[in-house]
Amino acid sequence: MILIALLFTFSVFADFHSTDLVNCSIRQEMRIDQEGYLQAKVLYADAKSQFLPTLSAGITPTANRVREENSNASVTSLSLEQKLLDLENWTLKDVADVGVKISLLTILQRSYENSNSALDTLVSINLLENQRRLLEIQYQSFKLSMQIISTGSKLGISDSNDLLQLQATVFSNESELKRLEFEIQLQKANFERFFGYRSVSIGEITLVPEQKKVVVEKIPTVSVLTALVEQSELQRKALNRGMLPTLSLRGSYSTVTADHPSQRGRYPQSDASVALVVDVSNIWKESDQRSLQQPIVNNRSNRLAYTSKILTNEFDQIENEISVLKQRLPILEKRVDVTQESKKVSQAKLRLGRMSFLELQQAEVAAFNASNDLFSLELRLKQLLIKKELAMGFDTSQPIKVTCQL
Repeated sequence: MILIALLFTFSVFADFHSTDLVNCSIRQEMRIDQEGYLQAKVLYADAKSQFLPTLSAGITPTANRVREENSNASVTSLSLEQKLLDLENWTLKDVADVGVKISLLTILQRSYENSNSALDTLVSINLLENQRRLLEIQYQSFKLSMQIISTGSKLGISDSNDLLQLQATVFSNESELKRLEFEIQLQKANFERFFGYRSVSIGEITLVPEQKKVVVEKIPTVSVLTALVEQSELQRKALNRGMLPTLSLRGSYSTVTADHPSQRGRYPQSDASVALVVDVSNIWKESDQRSLQQPIVNNRSNRLAYTSKILTNEFDQIENEISVLKQRLPILEKRVDVTQESKKVSQAKLRLGRMSFLELQQAEVAAFNASNDLFSLELRLKQLLIKKELAMGFDTSQPIKVTCQL
């Protein structure tokens, strides 16, 4: 049985791990939708109650005519029945127990999906933030260049049209910065409203030192399907056992009391009995349900195998992409160094009046694109590594303690 204990903390943290995304997603799911889990527990309690003893008691007044005299009598009875052997209901209790596990695994599955959705959204926000950062650098660089060209224009060594084009570019950058700022704030607000915790930078997430290969069987999506197969097999077993006899122990006790004194001695004062009751009526149960259950088992088994294969291929592709990204990383780093050096040379030539605005703009754009591409690659690489950690962060065989610190 998986146990989810909610432990809420409100502490400021220095860094966090992918498990924080997991825990915060679980907390959010438990906050807004655990009805399925509660209903499953009700069904399990109902299944267990089928094995409680059946107790009945009553007082029944009766009227009899004896020797032409009316005499009222009352019967006080008590009966008790306890099931000793009912394999069908016992198996249905196991079905309900698996149902509780499925409901908890379903919460973990939704949390896993939300964790990945949150990660994708954080990546989107971080990309916007990086664009704003690089655009701010470009904006300040263009403003400085505008001052240089303005001075050169007064001295007659710079083209006045370059100054006008540069001014238009500065205004365009300023407008784009405001748009990016609004878009970032909007996405952060939507993130917190939907996922239930504040957005963070992917760079703040601390990765485990050594990542292992993802075990697909431990991913909640596969765990749910595995439990569904187990449940359907138990349901088939219960249907097969439904044809077997049931065995119960039944006991009863009754007393009879007459109201007329002259008749009291004529009534038995008490009666008791104990019997083993074998019910064989289940033998005539219809077989349609049993024959229709096997396709359900097969369908769930096929879905489990298909999903496991899809996820295995997905994480194999992730491993391949990580390998390619690591190979591209040093190349992009060199490209950034070259474009930054070219940008410095362009600014120096601009001071000497030996460069037009178009050449300066090309150098600035090249530096911007190189830095943005490097950041995007590093972000994608870390995103894939976090995805692996998320897949390995749901150990459904262990109790889960939820501590969301975001």
